[in-house]
Amino acid sequence: MKVYITPAGKTALLASNFLERAREEFGFDIVILLADVNLANDLYNKFYRENLIVVPVSNPFFGNSDYLRTVRRIVKKVLLFCPEAEQIIVNSSGGTEKMTSIIKDASDILSKKYPILRSWGVHDTISGDVIFTLKPDIDPVEELEELEEEIKYDPSMENG
Repeated sequence: MKVYITPAGKTALLASNFLERAREEFGFDIVILLADVNLANDLYNKFYRENLIVVPVSNPFFGNSDYLRTVRRIVKKVLLFCPEAEQIIVNSSGGTEKMTSIIKDASDILSKKYPILRSWGVHDTISGDVIFTLKPDIDPVEELEELEEEIKYDPSMENG
Protein backbone atom coordinates (compact mmCIF):
# COMPACT_ATOMS: atom_id res chain seq x y z
CA MET A 1 0.00 0.00 0.00
CA LYS A 2 1.26 3.46 -0.93
CA VAL A 3 0.31 6.56 1.01
CA TYR A 4 0.26 10.07 -0.46
CA ILE A 5 0.51 12.96 2.02
CA THR A 6 -0.01 16.53 0.84
CA PRO A 7 -1.29 19.89 2.01
CA ALA A 8 -4.65 20.78 0.52
CA GLY A 9 -6.31 24.15 0.32
CA LYS A 10 -8.24 26.19 -2.17
CA THR A 11 -6.31 24.74 -5.12
CA ALA A 12 -7.45 21.26 -4.09
CA LEU A 13 -11.05 22.45 -4.11
CA LEU A 14 -10.81 24.40 -7.37
CA ALA A 15 -8.58 22.18 -9.54
CA SER A 16 -10.47 19.44 -11.30
CA ASN A 17 -7.47 17.10 -11.40
CA PHE A 18 -5.90 17.74 -7.99
CA LEU A 19 -5.38 14.06 -7.10
CA GLU A 20 -5.48 12.51 -10.57
CA ARG A 21 -2.04 13.75 -11.58
CA ALA A 22 -0.50 12.56 -8.31
CA ARG A 23 -2.14 9.15 -8.73
CA GLU A 24 -0.81 8.95 -12.28
CA GLU A 25 2.70 9.90 -11.13
CA PHE A 26 2.92 7.86 -7.91
CA GLY A 27 0.10 5.31 -7.85
CA PHE A 28 -1.09 5.68 -4.26
CA ASP A 29 -3.79 3.75 -2.41
CA ILE A 30 -4.66 6.19 0.35
CA VAL A 31 -4.32 9.95 0.60
CA ILE A 32 -3.80 12.07 3.70
CA LEU A 33 -4.61 15.75 3.23
CA LEU A 34 -3.43 18.38 5.68
CA ALA A 35 -5.96 21.20 5.51
CA ASP A 36 -7.37 24.20 7.29
CA VAL A 37 -10.11 22.99 9.61
CA ASN A 38 -12.57 25.23 7.70
CA LEU A 39 -11.95 23.27 4.47
CA ALA A 40 -12.12 19.73 5.88
CA ASN A 41 -15.81 19.06 5.11
CA ASP A 42 -15.50 20.52 1.61
CA LEU A 43 -12.52 18.27 0.89
CA TYR A 44 -14.38 15.18 2.13
CA ASN A 45 -17.33 16.15 -0.07
CA LYS A 46 -15.21 16.73 -3.16
CA PHE A 47 -13.11 13.58 -2.78
CA TYR A 48 -15.81 11.29 -1.41
CA ARG A 49 -14.74 8.47 -3.75
CA GLU A 50 -11.16 8.52 -2.49
CA ASN A 51 -9.63 6.49 0.29
CA LEU A 52 -9.10 9.77 2.13
CA ILE A 53 -8.12 11.08 5.53
CA VAL A 54 -8.20 14.81 6.23
CA VAL A 55 -6.01 16.01 9.07
CA PRO A 56 -7.28 19.48 9.98
CA VAL A 57 -4.99 22.18 11.33
CA SER A 58 -6.80 24.83 13.35
CA ASN A 59 -4.54 27.72 12.41
CA PRO A 60 -2.54 27.04 9.23
CA PHE A 61 -0.89 30.46 9.03
CA PHE A 62 0.94 31.02 12.31
CA GLY A 63 1.51 29.85 15.87
CA ASN A 64 2.78 26.61 17.39
CA SER A 65 -0.20 25.66 19.55
CA ASP A 66 -1.30 22.84 17.22
CA TYR A 67 2.01 22.18 15.46
CA LEU A 68 3.35 19.08 17.24
CA ARG A 69 -0.15 17.70 17.78
CA THR A 70 -0.77 17.87 14.02
CA VAL A 71 2.58 16.23 13.18
CA ARG A 72 1.67 13.42 15.56
CA ARG A 73 -1.83 13.05 14.07
CA ILE A 74 -0.39 12.55 10.58
CA VAL A 75 2.06 9.92 11.84
CA LYS A 76 -0.67 8.16 13.85
CA LYS A 77 -2.96 8.03 10.80
CA VAL A 78 -0.24 6.23 8.83
CA LEU A 79 0.53 3.86 11.72
CA LEU A 80 -3.15 3.05 12.24
CA PHE A 81 -4.43 2.84 8.67
CA CYS A 82 -1.30 1.80 6.78
CA PRO A 83 0.92 -0.09 9.22
CA GLU A 84 2.56 -2.06 6.42
CA ALA A 85 2.92 0.80 3.94
CA GLU A 86 5.39 -0.03 1.18
CA GLN A 87 6.05 3.65 0.49
CA ILE A 88 5.01 7.08 1.71
CA ILE A 89 4.94 9.79 -0.95
CA VAL A 90 5.19 13.24 0.57
CA ASN A 91 4.29 16.32 -1.44
CA SER A 92 5.51 19.30 0.55
CA SER A 93 4.22 22.01 -1.80
CA GLY A 94 1.01 23.89 -1.40
CA GLY A 95 -0.72 25.19 1.65
CA THR A 96 1.20 27.48 3.95
CA GLU A 97 4.79 27.41 5.20
CA LYS A 98 3.48 26.04 8.50
CA MET A 99 1.70 23.20 6.70
CA THR A 100 4.82 22.43 4.66
CA SER A 101 6.90 22.27 7.83
CA ILE A 102 4.36 20.00 9.54
CA ILE A 103 4.42 17.61 6.60
CA LYS A 104 8.22 17.60 6.46
CA ASP A 105 8.48 16.87 10.18
CA ALA A 106 5.91 14.08 9.93
CA SER A 107 7.82 12.56 7.01
CA ASP A 108 11.08 12.73 8.99
CA ILE A 109 9.44 10.66 11.73
CA LEU A 110 7.83 8.24 9.26
CA SER A 111 11.17 7.79 7.46
CA LYS A 112 12.41 5.85 10.50
CA LYS A 113 9.98 3.07 9.60
CA TYR A 114 8.93 3.49 5.96
CA PRO A 115 10.57 4.36 2.64
CA ILE A 116 9.78 8.00 1.89
CA LEU A 117 9.61 9.59 -1.54
CA ARG A 118 9.76 13.37 -1.14
CA SER A 119 8.39 15.57 -3.86
CA TRP A 120 6.88 18.90 -4.62
CA GLY A 121 4.52 19.93 -7.35
CA VAL A 122 3.71 23.02 -9.32
CA HIS A 123 0.32 23.59 -10.91
CA ASP A 124 0.95 24.82 -14.46
CA THR A 125 -1.88 27.29 -15.05
CA ILE A 126 -1.47 27.15 -18.84
CA SER A 127 -1.71 23.39 -19.31
CA GLY A 128 -3.66 22.74 -16.12
CA ASP A 129 -1.19 19.97 -15.34
CA VAL A 130 0.80 19.38 -12.18
CA ILE A 131 4.53 19.02 -12.65
CA PHE A 132 6.23 17.02 -9.89
CA THR A 133 9.88 17.17 -8.89
CA LEU A 134 11.46 14.46 -6.76
CA LYS A 135 13.77 15.63 -4.02
CA PRO A 136 17.23 14.09 -4.33
CA ASP A 137 18.56 12.11 -1.37
CA ILE A 138 21.24 14.09 0.38
CA ASP A 139 23.35 12.76 3.23
CA PRO A 140 23.95 15.86 5.38
CA VAL A 141 26.99 14.40 7.14
CA GLU A 142 28.60 13.39 3.86
CA GLU A 143 27.85 16.78 2.30
CA LEU A 144 29.28 18.70 5.25
CA GLU A 145 32.44 16.59 5.29
CA GLU A 146 32.91 17.02 1.55
CA LEU A 147 32.44 20.78 1.73
CA GLU A 148 34.82 21.09 4.69
CA GLU A 149 37.44 19.17 2.73
CA GLU A 150 36.84 21.36 -0.29
CA ILE A 151 37.36 24.50 1.79
CA LYS A 152 40.53 23.11 3.39
CA TYR A 153 42.16 22.56 0.02
CA ASP A 154 40.74 25.54 -1.86
CA PRO A 155 43.76 27.72 -2.72
CA SER A 156 41.53 30.78 -3.05
CA MET A 157 40.65 30.49 0.64
CA GLU A 158 44.30 30.71 1.77
CA ASN A 159 44.62 34.48 1.19
CA GLY A 160 41.30 35.65 2.30
